[in-house]
Amino acid sequence: MTQSAGKRAKRAQKIFDKAVAAHRAGRLDEALGGYAEAVERNPQSSQAYNNMGVALRAQGAFHAAVASYRRAIAIKSDDAGSHSNLGNALRALGRHSAAEASHRQALALDENYLEARYNLGLVLKDQGLFEEGIACLREAVRRKADYVDAHWDLALALLMMGDLKEGFDEYEWRWRLPENSPRKFDKPAWNGDALDGRTILLHAEQGMGDSIQFARYAPLVAERGGEVMLECQRPLAPLFENLAGVGRVIAREDALPEFDLHAPLLSLPRIFETVLETIPVSDAYLAAEPARVAKFDGLLDPKRLISASPGRASRATATTATGAPAWRRLSIFSARPVPPFIVCKSDRAPRISRPWAAPASFATTPLSCKISPTRRRWSRASIW
Repeated sequence: MTQSAGKRAKRAQKIFDKAVAAHRAGRLDEALGGYAEAVERNPQSSQAYNNMGVALRAQGAFHAAVASYRRAIAIKSDDAGSHSNLGNALRALGRHSAAEASHRQALALDENYLEARYNLGLVLKDQGLFEEGIACLREAVRRKADYVDAHWDLALALLMMGDLKEGFDEYEWRWRLPENSPRKFDKPAWNGDALDGRTILLHAEQGMGDSIQFARYAPLVAERGGEVMLECQRPLAPLFENLAGVGRVIAREDALPEFDLHAPLLSLPRIFETVLETIPVSDAYLAAEPARVAKFDGLLDPKRLISASPGRASRATATTATGAPAWRRLSIFSARPVPPFIVCKSDRAPRISRPWAAPASFATTPLSCKISPTRRRWSRASIW
């Protein structure tokens, strides 16, 4: 290597290192500019192309991320990280079969690559291959017992398969997610023992749909012989006023009265060791105020009512056990009449543009793309 070539390589590495520091600090635009300059100076830098893909994916530019990962793999085909990262970007685009192939290639290159195994579990679950996906996630937590993300996604997969007992046991790992720290109380958490006249606070922790679903456990809690207080989102407080077993409803953000024990609503299925056959079922455990019913009878457009009949799939705005609203196809298997759903959103999410200036060596790859925002769980990416 000539002296000038050596200086160029050293300068390119310095630019790359600075871009990595910006990337880790969350300054993605700065990182992308640095990676672009790095590959201009050293077009054979597979690391720069890989990291560029990670930053682009984080910005939602999934097609551009795919192109960047493929360039990295063309330069260094035996890099397991780039293959798994490519799988992540393909998954974000809904290209699940291709994503699966990329993650399997990553594991073929490095069978101990834990993140690739986790990512493969996610994309198998996306395809409805739950048994295979669960096996991948189980193997991930077997290899790393405190793998929080794998425990969390294992919980979701088990719940979707109807394994409520183990699913809700695993669901307690949600408290270890960095974005979901548990609330701090100076009173102990309830373990399901007899209340013996003590006061228990049941508190909402996620979305309003979750509160509505899991408020059904309040009467069971009351049967353990105590006073039940229910804290919920303010709009739901009037709805829960007449819920059986609840002595007092408190709107979230209001001052809490004294209590002896507490329990998050979404931990109650685990406490009661719920299985499919023991889900608390009631024809109507909640009822709207008659005045509100009368008011909305005259406001709702009948054309926006979708009746769900047996054997039909209906489009509805569902709130999942993760707390995030999601469009979901609801298959109706029950022979009982199902109340109509109100369609409150259009089928299309707003589209946004994320332009990005490509390096000259990327001239044939369109890096300005339109994407639809999603609320899905991200798989793990690797940067150098």
